Amino acid sequence: SSDLNELLSEYTKTVNEFLAEVDGVSKGDLLKSPKADEWSVGFVIHHMADSEVHFASRFLNALAEDKPKIMPFNEEVYPEKLNYAARDVAASKAAVASLSIFVTGLLMGIKPNDWNRISNHPENGEMTLIDLLTKVISHYKAHIGQIQTIKSAL
Repeated sequence: SSDLNELLSEYTKTVNEFLAEVDGVSKGDLLKSPKADEWSVGFVIHHMADSEVHFASRFLNALAEDKPKIMPFNEEVYPEKLNYAARDVAASKAAVASLSIFVTGLLMGIKPNDWNRISNHPENGEMTLIDLLTKVISHYKAHIGQIQTIKSAL
């Protein structure tokens, strides 16, 4: 339906806004944090790459399994446990770009009633694919705002 196409278009547009927002950040500024306990732009890029992996997995599970459980992830421990300081920012940025294309292609090809397939989130309860994609879009928008804040503070 046109609503679903609009949702997919908004997803693509939002990912592209995110990628454009990080494009202008110099290599030297990527790992700078405005404050000691805050993420750098590079850390946000790693976080979004990790998130795309999680969300892609959720979409795959929702389409292939009946009412799969969603495994939440603790983003607070990821920077240390997944070594954000030493990871390649360009690789994470490329992962965001390619995984979003993968997800869009996956979701463009599903039947309209598949959008109502349910996954179970331990905190949020039952979520449809529409709910999941809406959450992904709002997640990107929140982190675009975070990057704008970081950039203006550097």
